[in-house]
Amino acid sequence: MIDAPSMHAANILPSGFKPAELTNALASLPVPLVDATANSREARSGGCFLAYRGTSRDGRHFIADAISRGASAVLYDPENFTWNEEWTVPYLAVPNLKSHASQIAGYVYGH
Repeated sequence: MIDAPSMHAANILPSGFKPAELTNALASLPVPLVDATANSREARSGGCFLAYRGTSRDGRHFIADAISRGASAVLYDPENFTWNEEWTVPYLAVPNLKSHASQIAGYVYGH
């Protein structure tokens, strides 16, 4: 079993990262990803929750809900946000996450 500090230590991508770095970071998460959603009500086991600011709501406010519904991992936009260490799922901080949602979906769904 991976302990929390080592599981989370390298899970913050630098600003200006390359697409291959995102792919490698997704592959290094300690859980397989079989689904991805930005709607916490659709979160389920094996899925990753994409938490970013939208036009009317901030998805990062729904991370706890997604985890309670079974999300296996969380990807979030780190701008002006601090990860709550009480959330025990694997996570990945992705700068400008919303603009990378297509690449993430491609990775998760094998496209």
